[in-house]
Amino acid sequence: MSRKATHAEVEERVTEVYILLIRGASRADILRHAADRWHLATRQAEDYLARANARLRELASFIHEEELGKARERLNDLYSKNYRVQSYRDALACQKELNELLGLYPVKTERHEHSGPGGAPIQIERILDPHELVARLRDELAAGEEAPALGAPDPEPPGRN
Repeated sequence: MSRKATHAEVEERVTEVYILLIRGASRADILRHAADRWHLATRQAEDYLARANARLRELASFIHEEELGKARERLNDLYSKNYRVQSYRDALACQKELNELLGLYPVKTERHEHSGPGGAPIQIERILDPHELVARLRDELAAGEEAPALGAPDPEPPGRN
């Protein structure tokens, strides 16, 4: 029977599991690591994993205003250091980042327009009767035409045959 781990050993193991988690290790990887390195049963390794996950949850909760204040001061500090050594490009990058952080730029919007061939409006014809729709599609396919809703197939790239 193995001895019980000391509080310091437990903390060290939880920290090691925590590092494995932030480096992307899976649950199975961590359980295997705990079994190989510390000769632990699955239940004890899962306890360490739960404690490491609790640390992650703690770090995920933050006070927005405090973090915003830290970020502002770090950027101001970097700006002044870069300006002092005449690294104006880096100082400008800090200023732009600060402006973005503070929301000083107008909101970026994207506009998407959908149009038909040649920029013309898309023609929509609503066919309520499913039998009529099937008949029209069959007629178009029989005539060798592409159905407008299906689009044309991609052309073959040049030089490929």
